[in-house]
Amino acid sequence: ELGIPFSDPLADGPTIQNATLRAFAAGVTPAQCFEMLALIRQKHPTIPIGLLMYANLVFNKGIDEFYAQCEKVGVDSVLVADVPVEESAPFRQAALRHNVAPIFICPPNADDDLLRQIASYGRGYTYLLSRAGVTGAENRAALPLN
Repeated sequence: ELGIPFSDPLADGPTIQNATLRAFAAGVTPAQCFEMLALIRQKHPTIPIGLLMYANLVFNKGIDEFYAQCEKVGVDSVLVADVPVEESAPFRQAALRHNVAPIFICPPNADDDLLRQIASYGRGYTYLLSRAGVTGAENRAALPLN
């Protein structure tokens, strides 16, 4: 799982937020990230590459163009963290058009129907949250025991 630095990483905890600040301080751009992804794919043709993104980075390029670029550099999957499954149709459709697996987050309080819906929209895997909140902020899961 790789990410492209974003100015408002609302789902990320302090570790990723600090990495984002370091990337911005170094002048990293989305275009440079795609160049790096192409080099990684060239050097490691069989390692799966999944991106964890924020919607504004996708919108900035245009949804279809973003997924076309993902396909071109060899990205296997994309999870757009701040797009709920109910609003995901344009992202799903563009991803599938460009042979990129759409990945979706399942919240820890999802009932069976929502879990089925999320799983049916995604390809490859479903990102199951073990607890609510930002990443890297806790050291224990809060999965239900039933």
